[in-house]
Amino acid sequence: KMVYAGLKDEQRVKDIIAFLKQFDKSGKKAP
Repeated sequence: KMVYAGLKDEQRVKDIIAFLKQFDKSGKKAP
């Protein structure tokens, strides 16, 4: 088992959430 998988995935999730927050609900990049 990969010991670091959990931490890596948690950081990836945070990165994805931060990325998605750049866009509004219609998918356009927010100003």
